[in-house]
Amino acid sequence: MAELQDKLTAAETEIAELRNKVEDAEYNYQVSSSRAEKLDRYLSEAMQKLQTYEDKNVIQLEGGKSVTGVSKNKVD
Repeated sequence: MAELQDKLTAAETEIAELRNKVEDAEYNYQVSSSRAEKLDRYLSEAMQKLQTYEDKNVIQLEGGKSVTGVSKNKVD
């Protein structure tokens, strides 16, 4: 009988450890998913800004200066 009790205790311990691992994995997934969504938003915003600059023919130069109304081919 003691042997069966030991096996039961070992199985319960293993189950608890596996549950903890699953909880940790779910938490890490949520954190990663949240970071991915944040990066997607940043990428989307950057693409929108780039499209706006391209639509307005605004060229950003070094030093923070910008030139408007100039073809990109002329600057390149």
